[in-house]
Amino acid sequence: MINLLPPEAKRHFAAGRLNSMLIRYIWITLLLCGLIGILSAFTSVTLDVIKQSAQTRINENLASVSNLSGIQQRADAFRTNLAVSKAILDQQTHYTDTLLKITSLMTPGTTLNNITLDESTYGTPMSLQVNAKTEQDAIALKQSFQSSPLFSDVHFLSLTLSNSTNQQAGSAYPVNAQLVVTIKKGA
Repeated sequence: MINLLPPEAKRHFAAGRLNSMLIRYIWITLLLCGLIGILSAFTSVTLDVIKQSAQTRINENLASVSNLSGIQQRADAFRTNLAVSKAILDQQTHYTDTLLKITSLMTPGTTLNNITLDESTYGTPMSLQVNAKTEQDAIALKQSFQSSPLFSDVHFLSLTLSNSTNQQAGSAYPVNAQLVVTIKKGA
C-alpha cells in the first residue's frame, strides 16, 4: 500500500495519537491523586478518632488518679512509719533470745541460781551463780560457755563444794560456782 497522505497530515495524526495518550495519562494521574487524597482523608479521620479516644481515656485516668492521691499520701506516710518502726525494732535487744541461747548452752547436771539481763549487761562482765552435781559438770558448763560465740572472757571466780553441815539434806547440787562472763554485744 502506498501512503498517499501528505507529510503534514501524517504529523497531525501522530500528534493526535500523542495527545490522546497524554490525556489518558493525565486522567490516570488524576485518578491516582484522587485515590491518594481519599486514603489520606480516611487515615486522618481514623487518627483523629483514635486521638480523641486516647484523650478521653487519659482524662478518665487523671480523674481517677486525683481521687487516689489521698490514698497515695496515706500509703507513703504508712511506708515512712513502717521504716521507722523497723529501724527501732532492729535496734531493740531481745532478752528472751539471749536467755534461750544461754539455756541451750547449759550442760546436764547444772543449774543457774539467777540471771539479770539489761542493756548494761551486754559487753560488760557479769557474775552468774551456778550449782552443779559434780565439779566436772561445772567445768563442762564453763567450757560450753567458752566455746559459744555468745560469751567472751569466761572464767571461774569461785568453785566450792558444800560440806554436809551447811548443805540441805538430800541436795542434788552440792557444787557452788561463780562464773564471770561477758555477753557479746552482737549476740
